[in-house]
Amino acid sequence: MKKIFNALGIKGMIIVVLSAVIAFALIKGWYAGNSNTPRLPEYASLPAEKPVANLQRRRTAVKEVEVYDKKSVSDVLKLPENISNAPEKEITANAEIPAYKGKTSVISVIDKNTGRSEIVAKQKPLPLFEFLNEKEIGIRYGYQFSLASPSMAGEIYGRYTFARLGNVHIAAYGVIDNKPTAKAMIEGSYRW
Repeated sequence: MKKIFNALGIKGMIIVVLSAVIAFALIKGWYAGNSNTPRLPEYASLPAEKPVANLQRRRTAVKEVEVYDKKSVSDVLKLPENISNAPEKEITANAEIPAYKGKTSVISVIDKNTGRSEIVAKQKPLPLFEFLNEKEIGIRYGYQFSLASPSMAGEIYGRYTFARLGNVHIAAYGVIDNKPTAKAMIEGSYRW
């Protein structure tokens, strides 16, 4: 071990260690799948929000309820069998909620006069400060321009964003290039 350390030197060891960490993160990311995978890849019944969950419910009369044709909706949206094949369940409303980094509160409202239901949603503002767990790893390759002459350059980099204050994101950033040079930095970036 001492022979390897003496042969590589401190810079060489840093490059080896950073390369191993980045390789491990690449392999882990490859097997972990896409972090943009939806948290609800299938239709699922969701519980009420905490402030509403324990509120008392009551029954009310509605003359008729307007529903969608369940077979048509099931064909278009690929609903699970526990909904599409259940004669006691009807589809009264549908909506697509726009993507958002924060939480979205959703309620279903029925008009007792018309029998029509609608989905009403409100996106909740992000807190001023929060801890994050966003990881990024990648490779860059292209031309590097300098006073001497242009040359080809390559980098392997990784970024771990661990906090957000407003729109300022705080991250640990590391890069190894083809010189070989390694950098480990703390990064602050403004995102919109």
